[in-house]
Amino acid sequence: AGLISPRSVVRSHFPLPKSMASAKEIKSSFFKKLVKKIFNIFNLEIKKKNNFGDRYSEFIVEANDKIKADLDKFEKICLASKLNLWSILSSIEYIKNKKINGDIVECGVYNGGTLAFIINIISKYSLDKKIWGYDTFEDGFLKDIIHDNDIDFKSRKKIIINNDSSYYHSIDEVKDIIKKNTFSDFRNLKLVKGNIIETLEKEKDLPDKISFLRMDTDLYLTTKKQLEVLYPRLESGGVLHIDDYGLCPGVKTAVDEYFVSKTIWLHRVDITCRYLIKE
Repeated sequence: AGLISPRSVVRSHFPLPKSMASAKEIKSSFFKKLVKKIFNIFNLEIKKKNNFGDRYSEFIVEANDKIKADLDKFEKICLASKLNLWSILSSIEYIKNKKINGDIVECGVYNGGTLAFIINIISKYSLDKKIWGYDTFEDGFLKDIIHDNDIDFKSRKKIIINNDSSYYHSIDEVKDIIKKNTFSDFRNLKLVKGNIIETLEKEKDLPDKISFLRMDTDLYLTTKKQLEVLYPRLESGGVLHIDDYGLCPGVKTAVDEYFVSKTIWLHRVDITCRYLIKE
């Protein structure tokens, strides 16, 4: 009675862990580390299935169910992420609310999916705006306008153009895709075919004023030309939407050079897209 055992003293001063890892847990931990090391050898990683980051990386709290459905639909049609498409929708809504004058322009039409998305937005808001689409269409990339600044994002070597005919679309194919994916009979659309460096030299093929300018031509010289000719026509308060800034070094170089002496804020949308509102 009244005596304290040595064991109780040890426990009070040096508390033992609440639970010890079982042999099964130790083996499991060892196995996980081993598998990770093997994957690292091949420059791969193990990622938890359906993790929070993946599930919510493109979550847009402002979008209702109808908008989410449209974003899902057009993401499959366009070469654009949901965040990219949402920024287009938000930009045009902003233009409507601010009553910015001018037409809507897309340079680099691809299959017409983005134009269809834009047409649906301006139809929804009953905006009286002409839409211009510039592209080479079925002719694809023109090799004589590849600049030394047009390098591959990963290899950092000058890009080599492979004009796979299945990737490019004629004007008729583009019109058909637009027709299939718009909910209104929109006729105020002008598609201009050709080398954009040349077509932008023709006044008859240019809008007087622009409220929304989307550039998506991947290359240094074409982006440079668009900025030189079309950006001055972008109204104050208008939106410049650059699709390839983050993944096409030639585009980034052209944009950075053009705005080098100007104070601007390029807002990041996703890995590749940036936009700004013209002061």
